[in-house]
Amino acid sequence: MKFTKKEFLSAPLGKIAVDEWIAVEENDLLHHTQVKSIPKVHITGDLQYDGSTLVYSNLELEGVMIVPDSITLE
Repeated sequence: MKFTKKEFLSAPLGKIAVDEWIAVEENDLLHHTQVKSIPKVHITGDLQYDGSTLVYSNLELEGVMIVPDSITLE
């Protein structure tokens, strides 16, 4: 999911609605956490550009996250 500044500027009130399914299997982000994979996540909500430098998010995530077992770490 990527948006450009141009997309925010052309959106009504600088707000973009989000309703997407994503999966994160191999990613640099996962190498810095205990999370092994995120095979299926539904993201809904909106992103709003303040017209200057910031993007505010109001997102809801629902899905599956694979983490290590607390005893075996597998």
